[in-house]
Amino acid sequence: MSGAVVTNSEAMRAHLAQYVPDHKLSVAYPTVDTTRLQATRDQPPAVAPFPQPDPGLRITVLGRVEESKGQFRVVDALGALRARGVTASVCFVGSWKHPGEDQRLTDRARALGVADHVVFAGEQHIPAPFIEAADVCVTPSTIEAFGRTTAEYMTLGKPVVATRQGGSAELVEPGVTGTLVDADDTAALADALAAYAADPDSARRHGAAAPERLAAVTGSGHDNAAAIERLVALVGTEGYRLPQAARYWFELPGAYASLGATSARAAVGLLANRVRSRSGAVGRLLARPGVVVRKLARR
Repeated sequence: MSGAVVTNSEAMRAHLAQYVPDHKLSVAYPTVDTTRLQATRDQPPAVAPFPQPDPGLRITVLGRVEESKGQFRVVDALGALRARGVTASVCFVGSWKHPGEDQRLTDRARALGVADHVVFAGEQHIPAPFIEAADVCVTPSTIEAFGRTTAEYMTLGKPVVATRQGGSAELVEPGVTGTLVDADDTAALADALAAYAADPDSARRHGAAAPERLAAVTGSGHDNAAAIERLVALVGTEGYRLPQAARYWFELPGAYASLGATSARAAVGLLANRVRSRSGAVGRLLARPGVVVRKLARR
């Protein structure tokens, strides 16, 4: 019914293309508050993200703590790294709506021998210091329509390891600003983190390239200005018109409300009259109930 549909990533556009004509679809990437992130990056974090004497590779993960966001994948990767003799620590920044989710992840980490290298910072209104404290950031979600956290990591010049399902794959350029892995490939996630642990210079190079890459992908032609321009162009064009029957039913609540102090009996009478005069089979039934009943009885 829409004249235009604006999506927040090419991944979402591809999904909607199954149901919406391609000429109606366009992409406008969400904006990131770069100014605020830059202004707060050097503030002391409200919770120590890496309190360990030897944290090793420092990893930050922003996002609501729940299964779909994939924090468990990072815990599993830390366990795999420990088995290889690689030290790494993670700070999870975000709240959880399911009670005990942090404890379940802690128990998982304890079973893998890495519980001392996992910190839950909870919900933080100023996340930039936690990003700043990391060597590498991870977006381990099963799928993200856009991947705002990925954009925030890149804004602050951090390399990103992200799942290739969803919008993050459009932002991260493998081998230049980070690494992409399949969501359930724990070994690949561990490999990517181990590579950064072994070569800190590559982490710094990828992080330094991230802001420019983000600007190139989300900039002119795929920003809010482009979306607004397209919507303005639709003004005055022929829009989708609902069928008469649908428009009539949508008018009923307003008609009822307009009766004001009119008695309930009068209101019912008015609505019945509108239905009788406009609604096909329902109208015929209300207008001549005896005829309809006799026809049904003869069947």
